Amino acid sequence: MIKIYGMQSPYVYKVRAALEQKGLTYEHVSVNLMEKSKKFLDVAPIGKIPVMEDSDGTIIWDSLNIIDYLDHKYPDTYKMISSYPINRAKELNVVAFTDNMYPDGVKLFLDMRGVKKISDKEKAQAHKNLSTKMNTLKDILGNNPFYTDRFTIADASVLTLTVMLNRLNVEYNQEIKSWSENLLQDEKIGKMITSKGEKSIEEI
Repeated sequence: MIKIYGMQSPYVYKVRAALEQKGLTYEHVSVNLMEKSKKFLDVAPIGKIPVMEDSDGTIIWDSLNIIDYLDHKYPDTYKMISSYPINRAKELNVVAFTDNMYPDGVKLFLDMRGVKKISDKEKAQAHKNLSTKMNTLKDILGNNPFYTDRFTIADASVLTLTVMLNRLNVEYNQEIKSWSENLLQDEKIGKMITSKGEKSIEEI
C-alpha cells in the first residue's frame, strides 16, 4: 500500500487530493517535524513532508513531484495535471503562485503556536500580503468552477491554502471562500483534508 509521511499539512492535502481522485488506497505515517528522527531522515533527507513511498518501495519527495509521478505511474487513473500544454501551464502557474504565499502563512502559524513570535507590524503585513494575493487568485479563477476545465492540482492548491488561512483567521476574498466551501462539500474532494479522527499507522 502507498505510504504518505506526514498528515496535517497543506502539501499533504494536495497529495491526498490526487490519491482520492485516483481511487488509490494509502496510509499515513505521522512525523515529528520538531525532532526529526533518523528513520524519517533516512526516507526523506530533505527533512520535509510530504514524502510518498509507493507499494514497490519507490520514494518521492515534494507534493508536485509526487502528483506528477502518480499521474505517470497510474496512467489509467484520474489526471491531476493536464496533458494539454496550455491547461498544464495554467495549472502549474497557480501552483507556483500559491507556493509563493506560504512564507507569510508559516510566519503567522509559528507566531500563533508561540514557536517564533513576530511583531504586530509583521503580522499585519503578512495578513495584507495574503489577502491581496487571494484577490489575484480570484481574478485568475474568474467566474469559472475550476482553474482550467476540471478539478486539478491548481484547484487543490488553492483549497489547501484556504484551509490554512481559515485556521490562521486571515480575512480574504469572500468569493474564493465560498468557492472553496462549495468544492470541499464534494465527497471525494473533501477527503483531501485530514480529519481529526484519522489515525496514522506509525509515528516517527
